[in-house]
Amino acid sequence: ERKALPKKEIMNTLIVPGQCNYQVVLSDGTIVYMNADSRLVYPAEFIGNERKVKLEGEAYFEVAKDVKSFLVDVRGVEIKVYGTKFNIDAYHKDEIKTVLLEGQVGVTWQDEERILQPGQLSAVNKTTGEHAVRKVEIIKYVSWVKGYLRYDNDPLEQMVEDLSRWYGVDFEFHTESMKSDRITASINRDLPLETVLEMLRTTVNVTFIKKGRGYVIKQ
Repeated sequence: ERKALPKKEIMNTLIVPGQCNYQVVLSDGTIVYMNADSRLVYPAEFIGNERKVKLEGEAYFEVAKDVKSFLVDVRGVEIKVYGTKFNIDAYHKDEIKTVLLEGQVGVTWQDEERILQPGQLSAVNKTTGEHAVRKVEIIKYVSWVKGYLRYDNDPLEQMVEDLSRWYGVDFEFHTESMKSDRITASINRDLPLETVLEMLRTTVNVTFIKKGRGYVIKQ
């Protein structure tokens, strides 16, 4: 009698381009909100004793409870989930930030797992090898799911990178030092880019000069 071959996982790749975000429901009922310019590799059906996906970019996960562990692989950093809601920001190649809203996750880097509690952020810096965990105001890390970008004394460069992904335009700083200027703001994604830039002109005291398909930022 011929034995049935074990089922193989058929992998799907979801690519979300700039200026978009997207929601996908995995076969176990897990909901994944994908931010712009991100990629998720996941099986059409979870087979075997674990649920594993791979992420590039940024995503917010609401993981369905199951006896099988749920794992997210982000360029060699592994986030193990214990039934939870959390956000992973891996836009920068040298840093992976995981913020926990509910439940518990373990972040493993260089064979060491750090367990997060709700309201904590794990920041793995792959260049320095540092893995720091700290308490944060979680709302600003997940506001993009609701269509907002929030900043609380963050570098101007961070906001400009987000605007570039959301609006599909390029920005260039006239001087390097401007990148570290600090900003506190909340931006509704439905606003036209010109409205956002006008708001920044008055609050941060910078000017935006049109160049090609984007802008040069000057003081």
